Amino acid sequence: IDASCKNICYLHPDMRNQIPMSADRLFSIAGMHHILLQKNAPVLHASYIDFEGAAILFTGPSQTGKSTQSALWTLHAGAEIVNDDRALLRKKDGRWFVYGYPCCGSSSICINRTLPLRAIVMLRQGTENRVEIPTSSEAIRSLVLGIEVYLWDRWEIDQALLMAEEIARQVVILRLTCRPDADAVRVLRDYLTEGRG
Repeated sequence: IDASCKNICYLHPDMRNQIPMSADRLFSIAGMHHILLQKNAPVLHASYIDFEGAAILFTGPSQTGKSTQSALWTLHAGAEIVNDDRALLRKKDGRWFVYGYPCCGSSSICINRTLPLRAIVMLRQGTENRVEIPTSSEAIRSLVLGIEVYLWDRWEIDQALLMAEEIARQVVILRLTCRPDADAVRVLRDYLTEGRG
């Protein structure tokens, strides 16, 4: 390893030779998200789609429909799923971009593609499809809960909060209350295409 490298990770031989190791597990053990947070590049639990050359991220707690909404966008809006589980965010030249990430959850979809970030969509299941603008505190809370951190690491939690506050100030963040149907795509797409997001 190069002498200038500050983040060195050693693996026990049992881990290398006997225990099956996914990229997700290896990155977690190595603290990859910590290294990225040091570079102001948070890893967000979100489904990342490419819609007309820009990134839309669906985020929310488990079972809120992130994968479902992404799949609906591929069917009804011609979008492509880039990563169905995680997205790496980083600001470049004053603008936020989303980068491909090599951990992809159960879907096995993870494409190495970088796109400008168009919107982060907080999902909530409901009986109708509607788009709302969350309060700043709601947006920040949702982002903090979605950024990958070790819960026992105070620095990571503080850094996640700083990143969430910055993203919430500079990025379009929407709340989509939705059903798992094509109309949810139409409602959000119309909102974005009308220039509001």
